[in-house]
Amino acid sequence: MRKLSPTQSLPLVFVLVALVAGCLPQQAENHGTTATVKKQDFKNGSSEVVETDADASAEIEVTLEVKFNGRATDLEFSIECGREGSVFDATLKACTDNEVEFDFVGNGPQTRFVKAIGGVANEKAAGDNWTYRVNQKLGSVGCGMAKIEKGDRITWSFGKYDLED
Repeated sequence: MRKLSPTQSLPLVFVLVALVAGCLPQQAENHGTTATVKKQDFKNGSSEVVETDADASAEIEVTLEVKFNGRATDLEFSIECGREGSVFDATLKACTDNEVEFDFVGNGPQTRFVKAIGGVANEKAAGDNWTYRVNQKLGSVGCGMAKIEKGDRITWSFGKYDLED
């Protein structure tokens, strides 16, 4: 039988210490919207039951509509996206899943800005641009900050910015 040198056995010692020090295996049961998670600590022989919201990571279904104002054929998609998603997240998923060109700038939710959808780009101040509505209500925050809920209808419209449109 071969003996391990101290440098070879050191990683094994760390693994064993981590296991004994409380790496806690978990068992989960789903009861509707609540999950019961049982954590077991084999070192101390104890266990703990924790209730969590099982639907926190669930997918929700929304409808995304893109109106090109005659520049291209209008689109409509029914998509599933994360429950904590935004208008931007749903738009990105719909465009990616359906191979629709989608151009944007910004590194985080607060800075997301749509530049083009389906090859139709914003024309800046004097021209037509993309705006969004959720359930016919004009967005009041950037699309990365606008949260969505199950059943929402997101509509992107290309045209002049109009509060009444």
